[in-house]
Amino acid sequence: FSNGKRLFGDEALMQISSETTLSFLFAMLGKSLAEIRALPWSQFIRLPLEEDEKGRVCVRLSERQHGLEIPSLSGDLLFPLPALAAMYLADLHRQLSSGLAPGETLHYVFTRPLRSAQESEALRAALAIADILPAHRVSVSGPAASLAAAYWRKTSGLAGAGEGRNVLLVDVGMCVGTAVLLRTPPAQNNNSNINNNNNNSTEPEILGQGTSELVGSVLLDCALFQSLAPALGLQPTSTNPNSNPNPNTSPSTSSNTSSNGKRGWRLLQGCEKLKKLLSTLQDAR
Repeated sequence: FSNGKRLFGDEALMQISSETTLSFLFAMLGKSLAEIRALPWSQFIRLPLEEDEKGRVCVRLSERQHGLEIPSLSGDLLFPLPALAAMYLADLHRQLSSGLAPGETLHYVFTRPLRSAQESEALRAALAIADILPAHRVSVSGPAASLAAAYWRKTSGLAGAGEGRNVLLVDVGMCVGTAVLLRTPPAQNNNSNINNNNNNSTEPEILGQGTSELVGSVLLDCALFQSLAPALGLQPTSTNPNSNPNPNTSPSTSSNTSSNGKRGWRLLQGCEKLKKLLSTLQDAR
């Protein structure tokens, strides 16, 4: 949120700051404040969270940040997470649909795991606010099926791809780690359909799968920060304005990233850059 404007994706990265940037938005959708605080990457949430009178997790934005020029909506406002997700989805949909011919629709596929009815409801609410539902098709394949489909689409045409082998796929995303065990069909085939319970020998079969929010590349950022912070005179415990060790007190609404302030924020950015550099090295240990 910059001077009354909402920036997304690469545009937001160009002006990222600790006081005006919200990360991990879709990873938080549908979760309670306690569930969000329990996640290891919660220290990287850059805007403070709080619950409104309905118990919804919200972000408090100043009038300068939200930029709504409506007299009845002046001052600080609480924005529920689905409403913020809808802002992002509406901007994305506007870009994708600009070249559609009359009558054409889009099919959105979400690969994040939805672990509860609350998470599914929050996603559907965001899609409805963004005017994507019900006019366009939306499906949720989950990370395991998406990973298996991507692997087979890439390798099914290669020599020896279909030899009835068991293949273990591991994907470490930003917040979620995914592992899939699949068995390739005995003969090569360009069909990229993936079925969990599949007896068709022309398609790979998923034998087992698992996802975890305790496995993600952001955890390396956390470990680097904890290791480097003492050498710079910073607190290594947390940079999260939403941490609330006492469940009987209200969460902080300060926009600072803890007592570490801007120095801690710069270290966080440096840890993320160092992680990306290490990931490009073949012998990184």
